Amino acid sequence: ALFAYCVALATMTSPVWRKTVAPSRHLEAGKLQRLAILTTALVYVQLVLGAFVRHVSYEATVSAFQTAVVFHLFMAAVLALHIGVLSLRVVRTYRHEAVLARPVYLLLGMIVAQLSLGCAVWVTSYGWPSWFAGYAWASQHVVLAEGAMQANIATAHVALGSLILAVALMVTLRSCRL
Repeated sequence: ALFAYCVALATMTSPVWRKTVAPSRHLEAGKLQRLAILTTALVYVQLVLGAFVRHVSYEATVSAFQTAVVFHLFMAAVLALHIGVLSLRVVRTYRHEAVLARPVYLLLGMIVAQLSLGCAVWVTSYGWPSWFAGYAWASQHVVLAEGAMQANIATAHVALGSLILAVALMVTLRSCRL
């Protein structure tokens, strides 16, 4: 929340924000604003879920951990779909508004990278899924648990999640200028 607040301050005090003295009114601005706000809220919820999965208590039951992981994966799918819808809305209606189009393209690329990093975190932490483990080449690409590579991939996944929150919030605030 503090990071999001800092992003909001940086966005609203930027030269791009100040250039738009009298915001132009768009007919579809309300729909975009609601979509952007919901996307940002979903990103925040996903970060909270991810923190729970990453910092699960050693006293937690296996079923509690599995439930958290499944919910985190479900929310990742919902969020990816939501970012896709947001991107489509901006491309169809606001592609000439560079202050919206550029960060939405970035957001779309980041969610693809984030999903890839999430898969990599799972493989380096828990190995390949049982249905995939039968392939010989797959077993050669598992990093030992608690190794440096595992920590780097997990940290990249967390950091990219925070950047996704920052860009989603920036899109939300800029959409409110419409």
